[in-house]
Amino acid sequence: MKTTFILLFGAVGGILRYILESTIHLSSGFPLATLIINLSGSFALGFFYCLAVEKGISEWLRLGIGIGLIGGFTTFSTMSLELIQLSNHQPELALGYLLATILGGLALVHLGDFAAHLVNNPKHETPDSHNATEAYE
Repeated sequence: MKTTFILLFGAVGGILRYILESTIHLSSGFPLATLIINLSGSFALGFFYCLAVEKGISEWLRLGIGIGLIGGFTTFSTMSLELIQLSNHQPELALGYLLATILGGLALVHLGDFAAHLVNNPKHETPDSHNATEAYE
């Protein structure tokens, strides 16, 4: 049953990625669509997993959204291919893309986690000691 939810949510994530990629084009060759997709997916994953832990979201929904939807939406393989293609012609831009993806992704997972704490604790109470990574344990 869990596999079915991952499959269904993953299809939706892949379609959403396709729609976003087809609407964002730059003539410079910079892979802006993939960067936006991966950074927004990082934020969404941090936000969602924090809420999943705090709200006790069921495992099937957590797997469907976290692995299926967000995993199907984000794309490491496309980022890797675009990074190689960019490094062949514009190595400085490739380095910027790599750093923006990795550092931006890490920052946005933390920002998503923080935003979920604010949404879940509207009185701005101090968040407990957990974070989004606990949902994987």
